[in-house]
Amino acid sequence: MDKYTKTILTIIAAAAVLVAAKLYMPPESPPPPPVRGDLLAIRQITDPQQRRAAFTNLLATLPIVWVHGGNIDASVSGSVEIDR
Repeated sequence: MDKYTKTILTIIAAAAVLVAAKLYMPPESPPPPPVRGDLLAIRQITDPQQRRAAFTNLLATLPIVWVHGGNIDASVSGSVEIDR
């Protein structure tokens, strides 16, 4: 084999290794959404600046979905209960 063929085969082999590594490594999971206890803990912070920073961090972990136009169709199987 000449030098050009070896170079091309090496690049192809490296790309195959990268693809295999990407398939093997699981993606990072997003942080869990905040719960009511997180908000209650923020309320107990007395320093206003620390409270604002904690609240901003809490808002950053909220899962937000933006819908630009169109319709949202939600179907539920089973029963749904709303407690107040």
